[in-house]
Amino acid sequence: MERILYIAIALVFAFPVFSQETGYDMQQPIDIENQSNSEKIQIEEEPQNYKTEERIEAIEDEPSKKPIQEEEKNPYSHYESTTGGNITPHFSCDYLHGKLFKAKDIPNTIGSNYFQLSATLSTGTQPGSYFNWYKKPELGLTFMCGLLGNYDVLGSVFALYPTWKYTFFETSDIGLSIKLGTGLAWFTNPYDKFDNSENTLIGSHLNNGTEIGLNAWFRFHPQWKIEAGTSFLHFSNCHTKIPNIGINDLTAKVGVVYEPGTLKDKTTRVRHLPAMDSAWKKTMMVSLGRHKLANTTYPTDGPSYNVYKLSGYVSKRLTNINEIQFGASVSYYEGYYEFIHLTDYYKHFQHLMSSVVMLHIGHEFLINRFGFDTDLGIKVFNPFHRSYFLNKDNSLWHKAYLAPKVGFKFYPIWNSFDKQKLALGIYIKSNGLQADYLEYSLSYTF
Repeated sequence: MERILYIAIALVFAFPVFSQETGYDMQQPIDIENQSNSEKIQIEEEPQNYKTEERIEAIEDEPSKKPIQEEEKNPYSHYESTTGGNITPHFSCDYLHGKLFKAKDIPNTIGSNYFQLSATLSTGTQPGSYFNWYKKPELGLTFMCGLLGNYDVLGSVFALYPTWKYTFFETSDIGLSIKLGTGLAWFTNPYDKFDNSENTLIGSHLNNGTEIGLNAWFRFHPQWKIEAGTSFLHFSNCHTKIPNIGINDLTAKVGVVYEPGTLKDKTTRVRHLPAMDSAWKKTMMVSLGRHKLANTTYPTDGPSYNVYKLSGYVSKRLTNINEIQFGASVSYYEGYYEFIHLTDYYKHFQHLMSSVVMLHIGHEFLINRFGFDTDLGIKVFNPFHRSYFLNKDNSLWHKAYLAPKVGFKFYPIWNSFDKQKLALGIYIKSNGLQADYLEYSLSYTF
């Protein structure tokens, strides 16, 4: 009996070494019937030994649970991604042909022609990319040059703008795409009182350029597609110079798209999805604008004036990328005061009558270091503009009461998902559908 006991004890202590040498996977089923007696002893002992190792590992890991829980308080840690995304470029070359709106007063105007080059990258190619919340758009740049139908009067245009594009049915041979972009445009031959007085559409060299496009495409090669569709183009200087009718052009488009494929051994940096923060926040904003005290086409040689604005908002995130805003603002127009003071338009409270008070409801798309803002202002106090420019014309009620605004924010320190953030903004502010001024802002959210 003692020999049997010694043999059993020896086998128990020899079991871990033996199991490593045989290479068995302890989680795989083993046929006990076909094993030797010594192997049966090992199999019978294994569950107890295996559980003991689990308990030891659990005890050893127990002190580390607290740091893990503390780490989860970081809004980024729970969503951490350990790999970068793929880099997949897309290149397109397009020809556009259109006809300018409101160009009937410009003689000998024929159709407009544009040439366009775009380069974009796919997004949302890794789990930690916030672009997944935006349905994985393509992001890039577009360069465009064009002739506007009368070179002597309108000249030509060169534009460069960021591009946001969605492609549908990408795995098929036929699909659709939507293209959005806004940026800067340079006109070679704007209005000049002496040398080019016929150009009443564009009053300055530098303007905003915006494109909204819809295309259908057909893949005739794994790397090549042809596309055809339409694009709406808009150019304006935001009422910084007169005249400023602006250019609107609905064009037909045809072109090709080249997709070389995903780059090998190249990835984007690792991104992290921020946590949802639905708390109410407060924002203070100061703004400066510059505009002409004029109608759309006259007077053309008047001075420019500053517009000062102070705003306050409360905001709340509705989803990961959508934030709604409510606020109020007070604006002071130097141009209004100058006119009121020189003409004695109002006898008393001239500074007050040069002001505009508005209530606001707005929305912001949060895009990491950037934000895309839309804002509807409702004028509750706007005496001079209603009295002098609208002259009690009820058909212009939208200019008297509505002041929409659209623009971008840049977050240089914190990003748009943080609880506190500093932002630089640029907006196009309008009266109704007519541009009023270009607004630059500095805001702090807490």
